[in-house]
Amino acid sequence: MLDLALLFGGFVIGCALRYFHAGIRVESWFCRLANRRILAILVCAGAAMLPRLALLPWIPPPIPKMHDEFSYILGAQTLAAGRLTNPTPAFWQHFESYHINMVPTYQSMYPPAPSLIYALGIVFGQNPWWGVWLSTGLMCAAICWALQPIIRPRYALLAGIFCALKYGVFTVNSDSFLGGSVAALGGALTLGAFARLTTGGRLRQVLWLTLGIALLANSRPFEGFLFAAPIALAALIWILRRRRWRTLATVIALLAILFAAMGYYNWRGTGYALKMPYMVNFDQYHFVGPFLGMPLLPHPQYHHPEMAAFYEMWEGGPGRMAQTLPGILSLTWEKIRSYDTEHFAPLLLPALLGVFVALRSSRRRMLAITFLLVSCGLFSVVWRPLNPYPAPLLVSFFGLSMIGFRYLGALAAGRYKIGPYLTRGLVVALLLFGIGRMGVNSAKGIKATHAYPPPWQVQRARILDHLAGRGGNHLLIVTYAPEHRGHEEWVYDSLDIDQQKVILARAMGDDADCRLIRHYAGREVWIVEPDAPNPAGMLKPLAESSLGAKCK
Repeated sequence: MLDLALLFGGFVIGCALRYFHAGIRVESWFCRLANRRILAILVCAGAAMLPRLALLPWIPPPIPKMHDEFSYILGAQTLAAGRLTNPTPAFWQHFESYHINMVPTYQSMYPPAPSLIYALGIVFGQNPWWGVWLSTGLMCAAICWALQPIIRPRYALLAGIFCALKYGVFTVNSDSFLGGSVAALGGALTLGAFARLTTGGRLRQVLWLTLGIALLANSRPFEGFLFAAPIALAALIWILRRRRWRTLATVIALLAILFAAMGYYNWRGTGYALKMPYMVNFDQYHFVGPFLGMPLLPHPQYHHPEMAAFYEMWEGGPGRMAQTLPGILSLTWEKIRSYDTEHFAPLLLPALLGVFVALRSSRRRMLAITFLLVSCGLFSVVWRPLNPYPAPLLVSFFGLSMIGFRYLGALAAGRYKIGPYLTRGLVVALLLFGIGRMGVNSAKGIKATHAYPPPWQVQRARILDHLAGRGGNHLLIVTYAPEHRGHEEWVYDSLDIDQQKVILARAMGDDADCRLIRHYAGREVWIVEPDAPNPAGMLKPLAESSLGAKCK
């Protein structure tokens, strides 16, 4: 619906603009700005970063709430401390949590690129969110940079500005720790470097190409591979045809360094150079294969009933749906609606038109190929839709949308050329939509900041801050009710659990809990019941619980 509304609104605005001569001057100024390519790139970065920075008094840096976010932050803390992984803590079963490896080493299961950028936020700003803020600005700037040699500079600037308006304030990209902006940045660098390299660019484009591939491989490996594979193949063919042996040698050397570094990271974490931490986590906790139609695996032996219930709900349901045609169709429709809402609306129709046009152009064909390949990959996996999954294809999507805009500019009704008016109107309508989207997101962010009662992640953070402010060291034993919602997970710790002022641990029965308490003798022990009906009774000292008497 938003796509049709954009087209209709663009036509109406375009017809009205023909009577406003000031619009011609604004269009001329916009084109001059777009032709100053470095300035245009900086404008796109600023359009994403400055509004979010200005809203910090009303929308402070976010608190993680999803399992994935806590995992990425653990990875960021590890890298910020100069480590690649951490030793397995004593009594590690009490500290198990989602998307975290405890054995053979204690680390995030995710590839390290997002965590590395978040680590910069910790090192230089004392908060990983500064890495999110930086990566979102770089994503918008890189999308403009990547599209400049492929489409007209004015459309590249429009794509970068709309990306900033769409993702810059209180979105999953700007206010979460899921790594989507990092993957989108990798896709943009890869595509932009390829476009420049194959149009007579300098050898330095190989560096940008390798950096883009490195970000893709270490943020969204599956979607990143689908995005980078056709580009790498086309680049290799171009190099061999033109006998650019120096370029080929540079590519081989840089990729060898990249894969050696990835292998070393895997080896330190899992003991095997070719086994990623994600694969270790899959073997230990998951029973649903990644692709549609794959049979279910035997259930792992979980140490905690809430973890078993969560994986059964989050993976078991889609995994069983993926065994039947009606289930596959239902999952596909769910992905279409989710990705359209979060990423594609209101530009899906222009982008599909752009696919048709781009496939007929050698200079723009890679936009369509990467978009189609990654889209097929998204619909081939079992997992329910999550915002970062399509991130690598955003640069291709925005480029195709702008091609669709330009193609609409050639429309005519008999002798009347309506295309130019439609295109101008679409540009204005798109910018108005983006500004409105940023305004709505800002209002949502301010409202969420002052929500009452506060969401669970805020209550968790407040309890941790309260106990840390009391002085001394504390041990919190988290006890969940049988009906606990699996997405509201409390047990996440930092890289040095024994050195934390406040340790969070899962309850595992009286005997196991008493052994844990004796191991951490000297700490003040508390019982946390996240599902308590009264938030004021959520936290209580050990002495006031039945466990206190049993552990004397």
